[in-house]
Amino acid sequence: NARVTDINEIKKKFIYTKGFNVKTFESDYIYVAEDCGNVIVYLYGDMTKSSRTSILFGVEVLQEYRNKNIATSLIKCFEDDLKKDNCGSILVFYNKNDNLSEFYNKMGFEIGDNLAVALKDI
Repeated sequence: NARVTDINEIKKKFIYTKGFNVKTFESDYIYVAEDCGNVIVYLYGDMTKSSRTSILFGVEVLQEYRNKNIATSLIKCFEDDLKKDNCGSILVFYNKNDNLSEFYNKMGFEIGDNLAVALKDI
């Protein structure tokens, strides 16, 4: 687990990160994976206050660490923590041009037809 204050520094290491201002969110759902003290993967999500749905804002993996199931492990940690907090589903928005539909489908998300949105009940 990381802190909200860590995320902007972490994001600087990932060239694929689409900008969002993390400081506007209050969240306990920030996860990082490290190799030799360097962050290689991070995940950031939040749970809505009015429903049992969470939002997965982003999972970023350094190129040389892709396809090693690290992001999968972080998503499972996120799911486990959300279940403990009585959350019922995860909503993720992603860029269809990044070919992530197959990844999210493999993780159990229902892939939307028009928008790059995937939903998973947990």
